[in-house]
Amino acid sequence: MKRCPSIGLLLCLCWVGLAGPAWARDVTVAVAGLEGPGKEHARLVGLQRALKRVRGVDIQTTSGFRKEAKKLGVADLLPDDGRALGQVARSLNTDAIIYGRWERPDKRTWSRARKNDRVMILIVYAGANGGIVAERSVRVPKGRLTRQIYRKAVAAIEDDLFKTLDAGLPPPEPEPVPVAPVFEEPIPVTPVADEPVPVEPEPEPSGEGPPVLAIHAGLALLSRTFDYTAAAESAQFAEGGIQYESSIVPGIALDLEVHPLKLATDGFARGFGLGVTFEKVFLSTEQAVQLSDGTTEDASLETTHQHLMLRLLYRHVFGDADGADIHGHIGFGWLSFELEDNPEYNGAAYQYLSLGVGGTVPLGTPLFCLDARVAVLPSVDLGDTAEELGDDVSLFGYRLYGGVASRLSGGLSLQAGVEFTGFDADVSGEGRDGRVGESATDHYLGFRLMGGYRF
Repeated sequence: MKRCPSIGLLLCLCWVGLAGPAWARDVTVAVAGLEGPGKEHARLVGLQRALKRVRGVDIQTTSGFRKEAKKLGVADLLPDDGRALGQVARSLNTDAIIYGRWERPDKRTWSRARKNDRVMILIVYAGANGGIVAERSVRVPKGRLTRQIYRKAVAAIEDDLFKTLDAGLPPPEPEPVPVAPVFEEPIPVTPVADEPVPVEPEPEPSGEGPPVLAIHAGLALLSRTFDYTAAAESAQFAEGGIQYESSIVPGIALDLEVHPLKLATDGFARGFGLGVTFEKVFLSTEQAVQLSDGTTEDASLETTHQHLMLRLLYRHVFGDADGADIHGHIGFGWLSFELEDNPEYNGAAYQYLSLGVGGTVPLGTPLFCLDARVAVLPSVDLGDTAEELGDDVSLFGYRLYGGVASRLSGGLSLQAGVEFTGFDADVSGEGRDGRVGESATDHYLGFRLMGGYRF
């Protein structure tokens, strides 16, 4: 008699279907609440995206779960009332419900936790009976909720989600037993003196607000247009002045911003910070130089351009560190554009005061933000280089910046923008070699592409 291999195979498949792993059955999960910094929607989306990566997990929307709770009139009882929680879950055929909260780490449990670290606690409830299945904790370094943190949190509760499939229904509520009223003499109450109310300790700084440190570096491109009008009586310039224009040339740019008070306070002062901006461009100049005998010749002049600005600033962030912000600054800067010594023009070395405001606005996501700044330079001094224009020089400057920024996960950041700086001068009196000026304009058009990190 021959054996039928198909029957044995069928029996094996049936056994696997009955005694296979928990993920052989799909589990429907609702993330009903997740406390923490910033906007709750971003936290819910982050956890749901990590849950979708788990095989056998279906997502019940948070909004649908909350609407059903309101419809049943039990929204205010969740999640503490297990029967109410189970009622909502059974109405939606939801197997597991997740509630999360945000806490500071207990040093006894998290011995290696640092000052700004936080702990995300996730509680898994069974939809069948509203009971707690498990409570898991995940440390959040520096209080930053990243994609890796969400995946780590989901890995901690993955087995618990499938355990909810085996949860039974709650026992029926017992019928009330009528009890005859009992009349007793009232018991006199002795007044007790009020006990002192314990004073809660001052909270440590939260993870919201501007970053403690933001540093960016990258490519700078610059062009300069200088136009000097000499007076008719100027002995130096027979043709009326100087016109200088450079092509776009490359260089390096660095921007540093630090907010040290964020580590010490949760108040208004945490927005104060210090900033440093530096750029240096590499270029050379071919110029027709007028000689003392009145003739001209082409010469290659060594040229340098560099800019440094120190600023005291205040930045206010709406929500978490990746939210919109507004900022203002007062700063002092040095900008020099120097040419090798020649009879015609040796460049300019500006020292200026800067007053500015700006803001960054995410367009629906931190991955794409608009960045705009404007500054006036009400006090500008040319120092010894003023003699290149005349005897007395009155200056006013301004600066405009517009660009985009992208804030990536893990603190990485990209910036790209255009900056225009202008100096306008009224000139009088006699300068170097008898030159007499009337006016001058000095304009700098710069392009920047930088990457960096925000701590």
